[in-house]
Amino acid sequence: MANTPKVNNPLSVIQAYELQGSYNFVHHARKRLHEREVTVLEVMQIIRGGYHEARKDEFKPDFGELDYAIRGKTLDARKLRLAIAIKSDGALVITAIDLEK
Repeated sequence: MANTPKVNNPLSVIQAYELQGSYNFVHHARKRLHEREVTVLEVMQIIRGGYHEARKDEFKPDFGELDYAIRGKTLDARKLRLAIAIKSDGALVITAIDLEK
């Protein structure tokens, strides 16, 4: 598969896609959200108010993409990390990790 080029400021790109409604959840993300009791609203809170945790970015050779780590706190101070891939037509939420469990 072709490699997706690295984005210099991934959080601003992800935030722009979120504002446009150009983001989606892969099946794995929906499963993890349910298992970890993370809501879509909490995901949006992290995208809007979080920060890029570059040292946790991970290249996925099977998909030819870089998953960017976005970390933050929800309004009720829950600490979460999201893995998000940036595509030419939007962002894909890959998974959500509860950092307190």
